[in-house]
Amino acid sequence: MDKASLLADAVSYIKDLRAKVEELEAEAKRARKEPPPARLMAALRDLDLFVHHATVSSLKEMVIQDVVVQVPDALQGEDNLRCALLARLEKN
Repeated sequence: MDKASLLADAVSYIKDLRAKVEELEAEAKRARKEPPPARLMAALRDLDLFVHHATVSSLKEMVIQDVVVQVPDALQGEDNLRCALLARLEKN
């Protein structure tokens, strides 16, 4: 084996290792995230929305979360509340 092919193999191996590290870091980051129901409740809390009632149900691989909140005047209107909630969820 000449030096050029040995160096090319080493570079290829290092690239493979870097890709594996990135994949493992992404997997670890996903594992650390809160479950979706907890993320929603945290977003509601961050927006200072008073939760009257909340339920989480699951069926097969689907999770349904139903939340009844008291909406302040500043967030009245479907678009205002939806935009604020989506922005908060994307941030977390």
